Amino acid sequence: MKEVLSIIWELLYTFPVLFRMIVILLVGGVILKLVLFKLFPPILSWLTIIVGKLLSLVFMVLLLPGWFYNMLMRRSGQEPGAFISIIEDLISVIISFFENTAEKIKKFQPETKEYLNLKKFYNAIWIVSSILIILLSLNNQTYNAQWYAFERSIGGQYAPVPKADPAVIKLIAKTDLNIREGPGTQNKVIRGASKGERFDYTNVSQNDNRNLVWYKITTQEGTEGWICSQLVEFEENNAQ
Repeated sequence: MKEVLSIIWELLYTFPVLFRMIVILLVGGVILKLVLFKLFPPILSWLTIIVGKLLSLVFMVLLLPGWFYNMLMRRSGQEPGAFISIIEDLISVIISFFENTAEKIKKFQPETKEYLNLKKFYNAIWIVSSILIILLSLNNQTYNAQWYAFERSIGGQYAPVPKADPAVIKLIAKTDLNIREGPGTQNKVIRGASKGERFDYTNVSQNDNRNLVWYKITTQEGTEGWICSQLVEFEENNAQ
């Protein structure tokens, strides 16, 4: 599996960035459509039924003392309270609501008008958003760098740094910060950096254990390290 992923990413990176964007957005859109229109409805239907049953069970457990009290009232010849009957009716309404909702979800089939309209809406949103992503990434160096970071996030260690795009992307420190040996504050500090210092972004990013994004950079003297993305910004006049 690792070898297959490595071959796929090596092959992808032999093509221009525009081709890679189209392929990734196309594959991602198809996978998301399958999840939303094929897998999600039956799962949601079962979850709806389960939630309805669980809520009913919770109400029944909470009402056990009341039912016991009503039983004692009947045995003593007294009229039981109406509150328990109202709650019982409420439980029936809740069960019916969730069961009816589950049935409606099951009827959400490809031949229905609602299904086709929702599918058309999804396709329109998918096409428009894909075009916007491509245009923003190609015409703005900041978005371009973020696209490369996205490719690294889905490709992991198997996605090499793109060799076909040699433009140097500059990062500027927004405040004093530490350059570390790895992504995360648990890693050793290589050295400190002052506000305004510039770094070369290597198009490699990684999330740490707190889900913070870290950029792998090269300092002006050639030292490689990692800095937190929240402490730097992309230089506006990055070379294309």
